[in-house]
Amino acid sequence: MRMQEFLEKDKEAIIAAVSGAPDNETAAREADRRLTKILYAFNDAEESESVKRAAYDMVQTARSACLLIDTGGETRVWGRTSYTEEKRKTSKLFIVLLIAGIAAVAAGVLLFAAAEGALKSLYTQTPVLILLIAGIALTFFAGLRVKPAPRKGKEELFGETRADGARVYRALLATVLSIDKRLDEVRNNERIELRKQLRENQDGVDSAQIDMLSSLLEDAYTEKESVYAQEMISHIKYYLHTHKIEALDYSARDAAMFDMMPSSTARTLRPALVQDGKLLKKGLATGGR
Repeated sequence: MRMQEFLEKDKEAIIAAVSGAPDNETAAREADRRLTKILYAFNDAEESESVKRAAYDMVQTARSACLLIDTGGETRVWGRTSYTEEKRKTSKLFIVLLIAGIAAVAAGVLLFAAAEGALKSLYTQTPVLILLIAGIALTFFAGLRVKPAPRKGKEELFGETRADGARVYRALLATVLSIDKRLDEVRNNERIELRKQLRENQDGVDSAQIDMLSSLLEDAYTEKESVYAQEMISHIKYYLHTHKIEALDYSARDAAMFDMMPSSTARTLRPALVQDGKLLKKGLATGGR
């Protein structure tokens, strides 16, 4: 499994969670949390301990850089105007007109009340009519001088930036792809090291053991006629066979697997050790002339 697969499984959830974050810091923490979740899921599925350790180290490094992720998305700006009423001020002209109007009306009423008989007729009392009209007019003009209290407006601007979930996801994807590439290198190095160990330790038998068993076979072949030597040869060949290694005696077909010593007769002095067709240790033989 690759980390990319775990990330892509949670793509929609990651974009939704980051886009819903109230600020960039919360969005960065959400990215950090998602990386940690992916690491745990990956390590649960991974078998190689070296790959697990490498994944942990690289994700920890990536997490420390989460706050540097460019989370900027849509920015909304709006305004609001609030109004407050200022204290109303009464002008001197208003007071003068009001007092004059009230006085004129009062004088007209008193004059009319003081008149007697036929003089009380409103239409024949010119001074009374003038005073009443003047008082009403003055009072009216005083009212015109009354203005509503001015309202003072205060404008406030507000702004909000929402994190871009898709942008953060792309940043996480780039990070995970880089980690996967590095983990592939760790796996390749691990396979190379394993093959190297297998060459040195042929199915459980290392090169030192191969040399030792080859030497014991050479000693036993020297005393091949004895029962003890034959039993030793049998036991060693069986042990080698259990590790998929064959001890081959000399034949013309396999002559390339042997170091040759001059002799009038052909005889195996030390068998060649072969595994899956690959020569592990050359044999020693004498060649007839």
